[in-house]
Amino acid sequence: MISVYDKKIKVIGPSSTQGSYVVVMENKTLNKMLCKVVSGLGSVSEYFSIAPAAQGSVNVTLKKNEKLFFLPLSPAFQEVELRPGVSEYEIPPKN
Repeated sequence: MISVYDKKIKVIGPSSTQGSYVVVMENKTLNKMLCKVVSGLGSVSEYFSIAPAAQGSVNVTLKKNEKLFFLPLSPAFQEVELRPGVSEYEIPPKN
């Protein structure tokens, strides 16, 4: 689960580290978002848009040692690595 706010992104990850996932994105901003989900090997590439205060999802299958990234394209924000096995984290980190 990825929740996008105006100044941060909150990620809640699954406990397993490989297999099939449904990546759910919540747009908690007032702007329409254009996003991309891509694997570190470039094999998974999904573009989608999410309306303000709405949700979207994408199905992803990861192989062993494959990384997954969430890229908010508009409005632009930093690339976020989706780390299965890590329960909850924020980008930028909470002080």
